[in-house]
Amino acid sequence: MTGTDRTDAAPVAAGTVQVWSDLLCPFAYVGLLRLRRARGRLGLDGTVRLEHRTFPLELFNGPHSRRGTDTEAVALGRIEPEAEFRVWTDADDRYPHTVLLAAEAVHAASAQSLAAGEELDLALRRAFWTQSRSISHRQVILDVAAGLPGGVVDVFELAAALDDGRYRAAVMADFAVARTGAITGSPTFRLADGTAVTNPGIGVHWQGPWAAGFPVVDSDDPSVYDDLLARGAGPPGRRVPEARARGGRYRGAPPRRLGRRAPRGVRRGRDRGAAPCPPPGPGRGRRPERARAGIRFRARFPFPRTGRQRASRHR
Repeated sequence: MTGTDRTDAAPVAAGTVQVWSDLLCPFAYVGLLRLRRARGRLGLDGTVRLEHRTFPLELFNGPHSRRGTDTEAVALGRIEPEAEFRVWTDADDRYPHTVLLAAEAVHAASAQSLAAGEELDLALRRAFWTQSRSISHRQVILDVAAGLPGGVVDVFELAAALDDGRYRAAVMADFAVARTGAITGSPTFRLADGTAVTNPGIGVHWQGPWAAGFPVVDSDDPSVYDDLLARGAGPPGRRVPEARARGGRYRGAPPRRLGRRAPRGVRRGRDRGAAPCPPPGPGRGRRPERARAGIRFRARFPFPRTGRQRASRHR
């Protein structure tokens, strides 16, 4: 992977932050709350818009795990009280192990307007994280949309889009881009000037095995969103030099500015001290073209990665 923004992903319009994430990624939920809060504080609500794209973790890792999201909610709730994280309280058989239909709904709402897509996306995340609502179900998605103030989402048009599946292709197109390595994790924020940063401001590592252990926050700097929004509000111009962002990496520098590759035998990813969102489970994350060779690859994580994805064992 080079230090420049990959062209595989769709171009970003001026005054827009393109957000690539999974609806059940708690790091993405925290990032979006902080981005919106900083946007209001800086007076940029009418200047910087959000364009949501899908980074479908379940297509990399398999069905979402309740144990993983519960433990992440506890850890991230300590650094972001506004998120109001709650562990899952509804019946286990109602847990949304897939959110592809909800991702379609966000695409469909965004087609009505970016504001509609932004509001529905955040409302679905809140419905899951704070109310334990099963956002994989069609009626729940429509109820959440209907509850948005001001009729920002046309619910009848949304229902029609879900029923004929017209935005499933958009979700799968996003997945195809994510598989190329153009997007390195959930959440990734892209700007028109070539800036791209993954999970900005938060450094974490996982203590113990996935889901049985718990994530530990090593560093937290919400102020990185001020700089991100300042870049997003400015006119697109030359690429921004690469700079560290305490847990994220701005990409935009020429390849010669990249850091060194990891030494042989040292894996990128969990060994760098950042928690996955979520990590791959046994037998998951296999790329079809490499399946015959028996090679497994780690799925995308919510922290910066450089260099080629290395084949490695799953825990």
